[in-house]
Amino acid sequence: EGHGYPRKTKQKKESNTMSRQNQSIDQLLQAEKDASQRVEKARVARNNMLKQAHTEAAKEISTFKAENEEKLAELKQQALQGKKKYEDDMAKQTEKDIQEVTRIGNDKADDVVALLLSAVTRV
Repeated sequence: EGHGYPRKTKQKKESNTMSRQNQSIDQLLQAEKDASQRVEKARVARNNMLKQAHTEAAKEISTFKAENEEKLAELKQQALQGKKKYEDDMAKQTEKDIQEVTRIGNDKADDVVALLLSAVTRV
């Protein structure tokens, strides 16, 4: 029996040591699990932020595009109006020039005929 007592103490010490080791292992495993969960939460949060940023950027691009398409349409309309005004002005000026040439021709017709007759009769 004297022999058995130290053996039980030794077994008890080994049992306590193993129990503490098991607790430490369990704590480490739990810490690893917690860390993995935190990393996963951070990854999900990051992905959500990226998706939200992408959505907002797409919305801003769409708005920018719509505004600029509207401005472009206005500029095209102004250019067409400017072109039409230029064409109208040129047509009016051309008509005035034709009328002026015709008027001058009519005013000078008698002089031109006289000059031509004079040139023909001199020969």
